[in-house]
Amino acid sequence: MSKSEAMSFQHNSTTLLFENDPDVMENLPDNSHLHTNLFVKGLDLSLTAEDLHLIFSSFGDIKSCKVAQDPATGKSKGYGFVWFKTESACKSALLS
Repeated sequence: MSKSEAMSFQHNSTTLLFENDPDVMENLPDNSHLHTNLFVKGLDLSLTAEDLHLIFSSFGDIKSCKVAQDPATGKSKGYGFVWFKTESACKSALLS
């Protein structure tokens, strides 16, 4: 399955939630402002975290991948997250 067949994705950055609050931004650790987390939506319900890792690892090193699951059934909710080690890897995934 190709990346484009597997999902559509968009950038999700918690930094945007706080960028207008100088107190929060001033107290963040040095690298916490980097955009390294992707919210991935439209996943095929059969995809696993391992599949996400395989698909996105071509863009760079990954800290973690998670597919959201229904706690009652354990089935995929059709979205997940990919947390890259670097901002450049995340941007590379966004631009592909």
